[in-house]
Amino acid sequence: IYYRTTTATYGVPNPFFAKHQALGGGTGFLGYPTSSVKTSADKRSTYVTFDTGRIYAWGGRVVEIHGAVLTHHESIGGVHGVLGYPVADLAPVGDGIGKSQWFEKGIIWYSAATGAFGQWGPVLDRYAANGHCRGYLGYPTSTPKGVGDGRGTYATYQKGRIYATPTTGGHEVHGAILDAWLTT
Repeated sequence: IYYRTTTATYGVPNPFFAKHQALGGGTGFLGYPTSSVKTSADKRSTYVTFDTGRIYAWGGRVVEIHGAVLTHHESIGGVHGVLGYPVADLAPVGDGIGKSQWFEKGIIWYSAATGAFGQWGPVLDRYAANGHCRGYLGYPTSTPKGVGDGRGTYATYQKGRIYATPTTGGHEVHGAILDAWLTT
């Protein structure tokens, strides 16, 4: 049970308590609980919300999501949106710059310079094949969005774009070719 004079008292049972304690408890990056255990609308998970994040228990997993990644995930529909549920905790990508978090249907990348952006579908397939954030394009600066023809999507990155359709897959465009394309 957590008690703070500025908020209510919340019981945090296992498996949420064990995960929260492993992440530093009330003085860790999630902070203190701000809700009791709740059940998601689709009944696939239970969760507890904290000052700066959330812990989900679903499908045999106990996964945390926090900060800019949680904010972005919620902005694109949360667990009921295009990415679905988190399947792993936020983790460094090994470049000393950013982090990523895997979801059922995509990945969110985060860096201090770019913020958090999800990638999915054929755009994600090409981004991953090109080395994701450790490849030439760098970190995402947008999520996939429609190009206006009702078929294609594109996403922007630090050093270019990926255009994709379900039939042609994704294609990276950068440098002088992208510059020429954007000015025509």
